[in-house]
Amino acid sequence: MPYLKHARDPLRALLQSYDIVDGTKLARVLGVTPKTGRARFKYPETLTVAELHKISTFGHIPIDEIRASI
Repeated sequence: MPYLKHARDPLRALLQSYDIVDGTKLARVLGVTPKTGRARFKYPETLTVAELHKISTFGHIPIDEIRASI
């Protein structure tokens, strides 16, 4: 059986480059429970526009870089 490469998620890579390396840290930035933070980190396509704005504001990630990763 051939090896299937998983698609790399650019938004998760961006978060990790700004030291948001797990769901717990993302939960602190978003102001949600750790369970929700882990879910959002695992599946970043479920982040809402308001949550992306919080990441930009409280996570100190420029909004232009977030837009580029989407």
